[in-house]
Amino acid sequence: MSKSEIEAIQFSSSKTLYTFYAIYAVTKFKFIFKNPDDTVAYEEEVPAGMKIVNPLTHQILSYSDSTLGLEDCYKALGFVDAKSNSIVLSEADFKKVERKVDTIISQSRDREFYVCYMKIDVHDNVADHSLFNFSTYSSEGVLL
Repeated sequence: MSKSEIEAIQFSSSKTLYTFYAIYAVTKFKFIFKNPDDTVAYEEEVPAGMKIVNPLTHQILSYSDSTLGLEDCYKALGFVDAKSNSIVLSEADFKKVERKVDTIISQSRDREFYVCYMKIDVHDNVADHSLFNFSTYSSEGVLL
């Protein structure tokens, strides 16, 4: 609505109830989660004033284990602020630098965090479901 249209509005003295609507833009901020090599592992836009859901609850974040031995892999533990803390030797070391991202309210800027990984031996963790990305397949049309 232009300024001249607003000025042309006539209010009636016989009508006492007017309804006005405000239209505003929703500001969103990005939460970016990077791997130790600076590649983006996960990214999400969050409306201002809202909290992000911890990505580890619905995403399997992974980091290339091509430099490790065949029996080792990286396990995502959580998130940290500094790239230098993105690979730790133990869960106790991680607890010292952990950043609980699900408690942060997006307010004034985009945020960047690093996914924290720990090297583990796959033989010691065969029942750890967080190491696997399960897929559902249909056997429809396949002879069993």
